[in-house]
Amino acid sequence: MIVLTCLLHLLHANLCGTINVVLLIQGRFEEFGSHPLFGRRQTKAAVQPDNASPRVELDRLITQFGQAAGFWQSQPEQQVLARARLADVSRDAKIHPASASQFHGCWTKLDAEQRLRFCILVDGLEIPEVLGCVQKLGVKDEHADAVLNLLQQLTVRLEFLTASVLQQSDIRLEEFARHFCSAWGLAIQGEEPAASTVRLNEIDFGRLMREADAARASAEERLAYLRTLQEEQEKTRRPRRGKW
Repeated sequence: MIVLTCLLHLLHANLCGTINVVLLIQGRFEEFGSHPLFGRRQTKAAVQPDNASPRVELDRLITQFGQAAGFWQSQPEQQVLARARLADVSRDAKIHPASASQFHGCWTKLDAEQRLRFCILVDGLEIPEVLGCVQKLGVKDEHADAVLNLLQQLTVRLEFLTASVLQQSDIRLEEFARHFCSAWGLAIQGEEPAASTVRLNEIDFGRLMREADAARASAEERLAYLRTLQEEQEKTRRPRRGKW
């Protein structure tokens, strides 16, 4: 009887030890799950009505992109990490991720600054409301790289919004977030769609730069015209009749 009791205690101790080891491993796995090199915890897409545009908090996006701008500038292996992040997003959205060759083809078309901007955009996909849009695009489009193509197009289009500009200017962060929302068909909480469109147009750095260039060109054209007019008028000037 004593021997049986000892065996039961021994089995109980071994079982508890096994459970503790399993819990420890699970805890370490969850810790690694939030580390950039080991992926991250799964994000669930926000449920939205089929006939309504998902709404997202603008301040949340601005904060996300502001932090991402600083984070990605310090990452030496941007390509590897960006592909892992995008694969995580695809898994969370329950769609097929872009293949290695598709991602590599996109990446090689981008210069260093564009790659950094691409990585920053990828961080925005982890927000649940955005994840729902990713899911819809991935299911709707038969090509596995539909999400990749949208990111690439947006990356190239936002040429004036460099990582350094985003870190130095809150208004440029707001513009970056609004362009992101527009590309993904996201509505901004607390704003009517028309008001969001007007605001984006007001702060669009690319538009302001183009208008500045056009104004400079117009000024130069006006100056050239005045010079030509002056020369034409000089030709018709009456000859001098004496010394001045």
